[in-house]
Amino acid sequence: MELEWKYMLTLFLGSYFLSWLLFAVLCYVVSWSHGDFLFDEISGVRLGEGDRPCIYGVTSWVTMIIYSVETQTTLGFGEKYASEECPETVFLFIMQMVCAALIEGSMVSLIYAKTARPARQMTKLKFSDKAVVSPRGTNSPSQSIIYHFVQICYRDGKLCLLFRVCDPREQQSIESKIRVYMIVDKRTREGEIIKTHTELKLQGNGEQLILWPDLVCHVIDASSPLHQFTNAKLFNAAQFELYVSIVGTSPATAQMTEAKTSYVPREIFWGQRFVNIIHYDATNERYVVDYENFNRTISVDMPLKQQPASDHLRLEYKRD
Repeated sequence: MELEWKYMLTLFLGSYFLSWLLFAVLCYVVSWSHGDFLFDEISGVRLGEGDRPCIYGVTSWVTMIIYSVETQTTLGFGEKYASEECPETVFLFIMQMVCAALIEGSMVSLIYAKTARPARQMTKLKFSDKAVVSPRGTNSPSQSIIYHFVQICYRDGKLCLLFRVCDPREQQSIESKIRVYMIVDKRTREGEIIKTHTELKLQGNGEQLILWPDLVCHVIDASSPLHQFTNAKLFNAAQFELYVSIVGTSPATAQMTEAKTSYVPREIFWGQRFVNIIHYDATNERYVVDYENFNRTISVDMPLKQQPASDHLRLEYKRD
């Protein structure tokens, strides 16, 4: 089912042609050994064994192929058919009918499953190459522009982590649910390193309409596991991974599908904000999306933030 359609159709047609040729060859060998292709040059009488040929109406290789196609497709024109003279021919006739049923059943099942099953990912969902940490409500961006990952900035006075998601094919999935998990290494008292994950609280509880490019926002407050990171240096030194999962129902197949990605600290940009890519086209009286600037960000001013007195989640840092 993972094959491309061109290979699937090639397999579908090839299985028929190969089975036709295979049984044509086997029947031809049986008829040839029975002497069905030996005729008197003057009278035209068959010189082979028995009173009847193994297959009526077959006198050459071409007619044998036609007989094989007629048998497997159950056309049955009445001119070419097996006789009781050769048990081998009757056996091959039965086996060809069984083979035809298996091929048709298998091909129909594969094609139906391929068309009905959900895609490996939710449509063609696209995530931003970066995430940002930036101030919400900032109106004084600088001139520095970056093109490529998660961003951290302030929104309405709150420090936020942002990344962008969209579906370029503009097919709105049903009941989309976005979840972000922070995966870190934790050392036990016995010295064992284990993986732990903490879910980040998203605005709107992660329920967003991905009808157009939208920003997913996590407010970095006192309850956030990212609260201890007060500057870009701490973010770059930390060792963790943000795992993003979007689960929804495909509008085409009505089955549950999932899209996922992840961000590491080097893909999280402090003091960056995504540019607006949704513009109104007054000429055509509609909104247009500038996908070329999907990952484009600009630098924004970041107020200083004091290091919290106590960290509720301790991470391991890279050492020089």
